[in-house]
Amino acid sequence: NIILALPQIGRDSIRPLAAALQTKNTAVKAEIIKALGRIGYPQSLACLKYIIENDDSAGSIELARQSVRQIDSAALKIPAVELLYRLAEDYYYNAESLAPAEDADFANIWFWDTAGQRLVRQQVDKDYFNELMAMRMCEWALRADAGFGRAIGLWLAAYFKAEATGVSMPDYFGPAYADAIVYATTAGPEYLHQALARAIKDGNAYVALGAVEALARTAS
Repeated sequence: NIILALPQIGRDSIRPLAAALQTKNTAVKAEIIKALGRIGYPQSLACLKYIIENDDSAGSIELARQSVRQIDSAALKIPAVELLYRLAEDYYYNAESLAPAEDADFANIWFWDTAGQRLVRQQVDKDYFNELMAMRMCEWALRADAGFGRAIGLWLAAYFKAEATGVSMPDYFGPAYADAIVYATTAGPEYLHQALARAIKDGNAYVALGAVEALARTAS
């Protein structure tokens, strides 16, 4: 059983497992939830809490509670949106605990194909893996709570930071994706000020310049 073997793989199995939680197969989902609890890494808490708050299955919810207790029971009192946002920040600041495997010059970002009910893997450059994952966690935070504006400010900062690498955006952005400045000017001043404040605190000139340029465009 592949799912039962995944806890032996450890940290690198968490990202594909988290993506696979979107499966409609409740039996498979149950095994994934239990595997995340057995692996025991804190980065699983956000997706498990999302299950607790949003899943339709009482069985899945109870299993997710059990897995959270195995990892850190205090997380049961923290909203999923907050856990997802914290995870996004950890990626943004290159937390060592979230680093991809070192034995390759690329990293994998995992998606769930809803139509095909299967995992899809996208290889991306390691130079901006953390920024891309920060963006994805911000997007999940907004799924958990559409009014959680801090996730928008962090998403913009992460996109500017990803662009600073000079690497073309990955294929999953699509052929006609918009640059960070386009999203930034659309987002509006409130979120741009958040991104700018973060850039100033971090001393990140590229993110700061992007936010300032977007603010100038929205003011004109």
